[in-house]
Amino acid sequence: NVIHIKDIANEIKKKITPPMAVENIFQGAVDTLLLKSDDRIILYDTVQEKPSGFEAKVCGVKSVVWCYSTGKGYMTSGLVAFICHIGVVVATHKLEILFTVAETMKVKSGVWDDAGTFIYSTLSHIKYILPNGDHGIVRTLDRPIYITAAKGNKVYCIDRQGKNRAVTIDTTEYTFKRALANKKFDEVLKMVKNSNLIGQSIIGYLQRQGFPEVALHFVKDEKTKFNLALECSNYSHNIDIALKSAKVLDDKECWTKLGHAALRQGNTQVVEKAYQQTLDFERLSFFYTITGNRKNLTRMLDIATHKRKDINARFCNALLLGNVEDRVHLLEEQGQFQLAYITAVTHGLDELAQTIRERLQKEHEKEYGSAEQIPPLVLPTPHPAAKLLLPPIPFVKVDRSWPTTRVARGPFDLSISDSTDTKSTITQKIEACAQNEEVEEAPPTGWGEDELRLSEEEKNTGDTEVTTQEGAEADLGDGGWGGDDIPDLDTLEEPVSTSKKGSYVT
Repeated sequence: NVIHIKDIANEIKKKITPPMAVENIFQGAVDTLLLKSDDRIILYDTVQEKPSGFEAKVCGVKSVVWCYSTGKGYMTSGLVAFICHIGVVVATHKLEILFTVAETMKVKSGVWDDAGTFIYSTLSHIKYILPNGDHGIVRTLDRPIYITAAKGNKVYCIDRQGKNRAVTIDTTEYTFKRALANKKFDEVLKMVKNSNLIGQSIIGYLQRQGFPEVALHFVKDEKTKFNLALECSNYSHNIDIALKSAKVLDDKECWTKLGHAALRQGNTQVVEKAYQQTLDFERLSFFYTITGNRKNLTRMLDIATHKRKDINARFCNALLLGNVEDRVHLLEEQGQFQLAYITAVTHGLDELAQTIRERLQKEHEKEYGSAEQIPPLVLPTPHPAAKLLLPPIPFVKVDRSWPTTRVARGPFDLSISDSTDTKSTITQKIEACAQNEEVEEAPPTGWGEDELRLSEEEKNTGDTEVTTQEGAEADLGDGGWGGDDIPDLDTLEEPVSTSKKGSYVT
């Protein structure tokens, strides 16, 4: 095979003998050609008259489309698309294959637009491929077309009758993905605010790309919004979003998940709210124990005693409170007089121990009835080296969330629903985030600005005392449950939002 290179006057300027059998020749960069053989394509240098050393193993190539660098007439760092029988193969200018997009139908034609997106047509669709490998459908076709150019939202093509046509397409989806891949966050936020991109495909794409916080601005389904908020729950603002969705859903599973996420973040107020909504009394008791909230722990004991009639919960709460008398009475009620006696004696409750001893003596005498000789009553004796086992008394009650580390806010943590932010303001914030500038703020104050209030019925009972201070911060940790009945949890106040516009904490 001999390749003739001619000028515009059709005069032969150079003759090249390729080093292999050539089936087809395609356009290359300046002073290069793409030579196709059976199973590969090589980049041939026409000046040095030898292969450049770059080749790609691609079969069945029908055409080649180069993506030239903007503002330059030659290939430096662009891409090349090989249209073949299996689909589209995208490679670098050094013929390093990046990825392959398989197609079930033959690819008719394709072009690169000005922004570096490959637009191509099949028998029934116009599709796109981004340089990062993302691809999708732009629109369907009722007849085949052959694309000649793509600019903006217009695709210029030739139909099978040979007529030039301009087809209007919606570029929103791949423009959004391209801006996200190129980290042009100002464009992304603008599109999120102004475009209609609602769809499960976009939401799934954002999750896969590691931007679930962006997907939060798309979804309207509360279940999906709840799951997305938990996925990016490293920010306190998203815990608040999950809390609002959980209230709308009012599902036990959602409240349980929210409680786990808030516990990992140290948001004690949301943890308490979640445990109350799921009536998780055991976790609430432990929660009040580790936070030093003895008042609410006492109320948990009252609930277990009078409302739930739960013997195990009552004994556990009494043990956590160090309430020995209640444990002794509980053991008596359950007929465990020996255990009640040894508990009273060990803890120095002599009057209770004497009462139990007298009762045991009477039952002992009654058991033997009119026997001539009644054996003496055998009672357990306390260990001489017994030590008092009581829970430690907390010096400080934890009534705020755990301290959090101040971090630089990410570009998508802006509240784009805030109508007070103008375009210039958003751009300035994005630029600051891009430079990793940390937004200064006062130390997080946590929660606890409102007291957890009970229902009106409970407020009127004599067993519960709830006090508030108007005009001052009330102690939320002193709220909770009390009275004769378990309160209606819907009447409890929702936790105060901890999100701030200045920055987020994690």
